[in-house]
Amino acid sequence: MNKPQERKDKILFIDAVDEVVRERAQSFLRDEQIQKMLHAYRNFENINGFARVVNKDEVLTNQANLNIPLYIRSNGNGSKAGRSEETPLMHAIVEWQESSLTLRASMNNLFKMLEEVGFDN
Repeated sequence: MNKPQERKDKILFIDAVDEVVRERAQSFLRDEQIQKMLHAYRNFENINGFARVVNKDEVLTNQANLNIPLYIRSNGNGSKAGRSEETPLMHAIVEWQESSLTLRASMNNLFKMLEEVGFDN
């Protein structure tokens, strides 16, 4: 509600899963990881594979799905926690589901645009 005008109708997604450190069955963030997230939040800008500013229309196109991987592609650096524990099959299934949602939203958008220009069967 109190966003500056230039940030209205925009959402900042930060994918910090690769920043989590896991040692002795505990997951935590070090100061440098926290600072990286804080920097991304304060600057409200795109950082490849880490943060992305998304217009609300894109989120609505994705059926208001706020699943971070729909908006930020991992750099493939490998996770220090979380993702490294996923089985390759589970990771592939999650990626397939997310790409299916994106495709479905894109197709719905295409059909809507075709209807608008009068291309109906």
